[in-house]
Amino acid sequence: MILSPSYTTERKKNLVRLHSFVTIRELAGSQILSFRLVNAGPAAPANERLSVHSQFGQALAGLEEGDLFEWVTSPLHVGKYIILSVL
Repeated sequence: MILSPSYTTERKKNLVRLHSFVTIRELAGSQILSFRLVNAGPAAPANERLSVHSQFGQALAGLEEGDLFEWVTSPLHVGKYIILSVL
């Protein structure tokens, strides 16, 4: 099947995907986190590199700048976050 050129070349620039640099903020506080989504090999959370294969990385994949999402941070707490930027 051949797709039209306009369909195959259109990509949302602010969509979270592999190699995106993402900045998020927790809504309940002022904590801001920034990281790059990478393959499992070079992942190092201390160096702002998060594996796209991790549960958190998979939850973010496909979201866009401005999206809100929830993440269970402990058995009794669900953190609510907003995606501030995707580069």
